[in-house]
Amino acid sequence: MKKHVSLIRWMGQTIRRFTKWLYTLRHIFVALFVLGNSGLIFHTIYGLPINLWTLFNVRDYDQINASFLTNAPYFMLGVFIVMSSVGLFFRA
Repeated sequence: MKKHVSLIRWMGQTIRRFTKWLYTLRHIFVALFVLGNSGLIFHTIYGLPINLWTLFNVRDYDQINASFLTNAPYFMLGVFIVMSSVGLFFRA
């Protein structure tokens, strides 16, 4: 004889299974949010399009524009946040 399961009990079990599944994958969600935060930092720093070819192709050192170095601390912050998001993803 088949056991009768009420709708409320089935919904409770389904919600419980779903929350357990989310709990086991929480590190992935946190890693994605941290990675998104670093993306916002990079977008804030370099919101304008950058031509990397002209940045690294220097022919004369007198023509170097060092104004981009003012954002270096924020750039390093973004890099370290990306590194920490990789560590969070692998539960390091």
